[in-house]
Amino acid sequence: MLCMPLRFLCCLACLFATESVSADDVEFVRDIQPILREHCFECHSTGNEEAGLNLGIRQRVQDGSDSGPVLLPGQSNQSLLIKRVADSDPDQRMPPKGSRLATEQVRLLRQGIDKGAYWPDGADVVDPKQDRAAHHWAFQPLRKVTPPKLSSATSTSPIDGFIAQRLLQYGLTAAPPVPSHHLIRRLSLIIAGLPPTPEQIQAFVTAAAHNRDVALQQKLDELLASHHYGER
Repeated sequence: MLCMPLRFLCCLACLFATESVSADDVEFVRDIQPILREHCFECHSTGNEEAGLNLGIRQRVQDGSDSGPVLLPGQSNQSLLIKRVADSDPDQRMPPKGSRLATEQVRLLRQGIDKGAYWPDGADVVDPKQDRAAHHWAFQPLRKVTPPKLSSATSTSPIDGFIAQRLLQYGLTAAPPVPSHHLIRRLSLIIAGLPPTPEQIQAFVTAAAHNRDVALQQKLDELLASHHYGER
């Protein structure tokens, strides 16, 4: 019978990833550590190590908890971590409170453990308070990112790939495209601060029925050129 709390086992779901950043792999700092930082450091980091577990420092994770090792690198099916996060019993499955791990998160966790539970040098978090500030999105350097590939024929922008990826992670589906008569109203109110006239709505709907992308670009140009642009 294991005596370690469920909460810190849940946090281990965020620890392990491979060095590769391809679509089929997990990258520790990019994909795993942000979840660990958000959900686990409160109870399992320097200054607050419940059950003797520190999830911010690689060596401390390798040392395990007061109950001993909590994972077997290369053997996800034999690792207690996977058994707990995938447990069918809601009283045993982790985390015990809040949202459960999504199917995609469990898959990535299995993959990370099977590839050796890679933790890169320099990724330790010694002071979680300073770390939270340093990792705020506003302080991150700009970097070139390849948008995820899309399978949906309705996607028109590379940005859609990031949205679709996050929706998949949480088991959500995208809303259908907004009808043209709603779209022109939103654009007009946001850009010009005024609703469109009935004539403008009808003209846009007619143009969008022929070629929505062209009609949208023309309407955007028109609104941005209007002397009403930016009015509230």
